[in-house]
Amino acid sequence: MNQPTSIRDNIHFLTSEIGSQLKTLEELFTTPSSRLGQRLLRRHGYAASLMLQLQNRSLEQLTQMENAPRTIQYYKAVEAVAAELKQIGDHINSSAQQLGYLKSRKQLHGKWHARLCRRLRKGVGVVAAAMQQDNVRLALAIGRIEQKNSRGYRKLQRHYTRLLQRTRHADDLVTALLLGQSCEQMGDSLQKISETLIATTTGQSIDFERYDTLLNSVSLLEAGDSAPGEEKPGQFGLKSVAETRSGSTISGVTRATQNGDQQEEVIAILKEGDKKKVQEERDGAKRWEEAFPGISPRLLNYQSHGKRASLLLEHLNGLTLEHILLHDSSRLLHRAISALERTLKQIWTETQSSSVTPAAFTDQLSFRLDDLYAIHPNLVDDGALICGHRVSGLTQLILEARRIEVDHPPPFSVLIHGDFNLDNIIYDDSTEHIAFIDLHRSRQMDFIQDISVFMVSGFRLQVFDHPVRTRIQIIAERLYHLARKFARSQKDDSFEIRLTLGLARSFITSTRFILDQQLAGAMYHRGRYLLEYLIQEEKKGINAHYTLPVSALFEW
Repeated sequence: MNQPTSIRDNIHFLTSEIGSQLKTLEELFTTPSSRLGQRLLRRHGYAASLMLQLQNRSLEQLTQMENAPRTIQYYKAVEAVAAELKQIGDHINSSAQQLGYLKSRKQLHGKWHARLCRRLRKGVGVVAAAMQQDNVRLALAIGRIEQKNSRGYRKLQRHYTRLLQRTRHADDLVTALLLGQSCEQMGDSLQKISETLIATTTGQSIDFERYDTLLNSVSLLEAGDSAPGEEKPGQFGLKSVAETRSGSTISGVTRATQNGDQQEEVIAILKEGDKKKVQEERDGAKRWEEAFPGISPRLLNYQSHGKRASLLLEHLNGLTLEHILLHDSSRLLHRAISALERTLKQIWTETQSSSVTPAAFTDQLSFRLDDLYAIHPNLVDDGALICGHRVSGLTQLILEARRIEVDHPPPFSVLIHGDFNLDNIIYDDSTEHIAFIDLHRSRQMDFIQDISVFMVSGFRLQVFDHPVRTRIQIIAERLYHLARKFARSQKDDSFEIRLTLGLARSFITSTRFILDQQLAGAMYHRGRYLLEYLIQEEKKGINAHYTLPVSALFEW
């Protein structure tokens, strides 16, 4: 069957994420690492979010076309596959937790477990192709992997049973353990029923504990909006306003309008997810509110529950720069960028510190290579020998660029956003005011981090109309010239060098969010070119006249 792009892309992202998690679990079985374990636990919500996106896209397709039996069968299969992949993600999360409970790894034959993970990863890796091609051969291959793993599990079971048999009453102990496990799984089923009902109501993938936390936050608004002793049941509600890549949910807290026309207005934003990330978002919002009141949403409430937390934030008026770029007039876009320029100049001036906090672009790049290659294995770059000339691979280029980066640290730091994408910047034209959202990565750092992310966040948009691509190029160049002018005023002689590294990092690592091969290739090769360009210029002797070919980089 011809897969819609939205279905194909979401299947690809989901299988890549599960494959990446399996690879991390495989490493954990053989090499203890609390850092990897925590990273794996934090990514659990990501698979759930991707599953919901896939199921939502499937439902959209069913409502937009004739429901022929073959079509209905296909989209039911999409939903079932998504649910099973999410179930694998749940087991990965559970395994990571159990590994953390081990007092000693002496009895754990981690290499055996790792082998099971490796087979599973191989099977997950061909799911997308099997679905896209209606390929029975690949489907059978996936089934055979399960058979191999079953044999591997039975081998493990015999091994651990022999160990248990050395203990008196071991059979009874195993039976008791399995009975307890059965009861626990029945409880899990009841909770899944509860969560299914909650998800049906809210339209979001959400578990019981998370929903309970959300209700506690919303209840504060209900209490604040009612007179003492007055109850207004059903006045407030939740609706999904964004699908995130991080496993967090973003909901709009809605209230019925006063005219009784069944319309709802969004009065607050509710963000829920991993406690560490939500705490970082809270701390970032507080930091910005203290430095520049009104530039970030006001904090209305924070709730935590176990490893999850929720944040109730003020709803901001206005449009994101991404929306203005794609859908509004050039005049409005010009006013928005002008307001952003004024805001950034003020921020950089007032928060400038002599402390040196490098962005470590080459380290950021190295850290994300595995995720990049999981999405684009065709971009794996080990170098080549062409007509007797050795062309360095990406890893070698990063090592050479790291040496240059260490020799050219930033002369100062400023308060940065940390995730300065077009969709995290809001412009209210009625007040000509700029606001920032999604502030969990805010910190004192080199301002090149924000500039490079902003410039590439426009380039990576999967819109290829010439007028839109021209607007993307214009705003990228405007921010570049603004930053360069500020750098010169501060005698920042390494500005162009650090921006080269920042853009290289953003171009290359952003490909992990892009499945369009033409766009991903264009971004990857621009990033690689920047590293090569900088290395060659450094060999010739970088001087004050070193500049970036910005216009050429952002042409399409």
